[in-house]
Amino acid sequence: MEALKNLKFEKRHDGPPIDEASTTEAEDSAMEQEPDSEEIEAMEREIEGDYIEEEMLVFADFESYLTSEELADPNVRIKVIGIDSENPVIQINDDIYRGSYDFAMGTNVFLEEDEQAKSKIDPLYSQNPPKLYRYSGQSNKVLNMKRIFATPKADVGSTVKTEPGADVPEEAKSMDERYLVMRSYEEALNLHLPFGCYPPRFIDPEQNCETVVHRKAAALTRVESEGDGDSKRNDPDYKPGNDI
Repeated sequence: MEALKNLKFEKRHDGPPIDEASTTEAEDSAMEQEPDSEEIEAMEREIEGDYIEEEMLVFADFESYLTSEELADPNVRIKVIGIDSENPVIQINDDIYRGSYDFAMGTNVFLEEDEQAKSKIDPLYSQNPPKLYRYSGQSNKVLNMKRIFATPKADVGSTVKTEPGADVPEEAKSMDERYLVMRSYEEALNLHLPFGCYPPRFIDPEQNCETVVHRKAAALTRVESEGDGDSKRNDPDYKPGNDI
């Protein structure tokens, strides 16, 4: 029995010798290669093409263009276009507004009515408020809205480009003549001058805008008169002094 106690039992291994250091290094490398949960989620998002949604609360300031009664109407129609752009457009019923983002002077706090809340004020000493509110959210951005008026878009077929020198219709010519300057500054000021009265002021020619005044009719009259004078001078019976 004592001889049996002194015997050492060894596990038989028929293969090549095993290095304990190599086994521990292999186990450590395997543990290091295992990705954590965050990396797995990131890889899944890249594979599935998901994106992170971010909600932002913005206060839309309509100033005096819109009343609270209009928004309280259950049949109100609201459309929002380009909320993530620099100038979003909001249509409320038949009115159209265009906004621009700006930072608030402080923090806008939003409250909502809490129907389940109960007042802790003793009604014997003070009157309970009719409504109680709770915190809903906050924002430091403001969307300033301004009323705009939409105009119908012109038809593409109606706008025809005319080349230089092409025949322009009479209607187009009359439209262009509306924007011509036909009077000088002094003539416009004295337009309603009573008959027989003299102008109360004299304006320097440089400030009278004479260079931009359209004098087409006067120029034609002057050319015609000069032509008539030349024809008279060519007359064999012409005598100096008969032009007056």
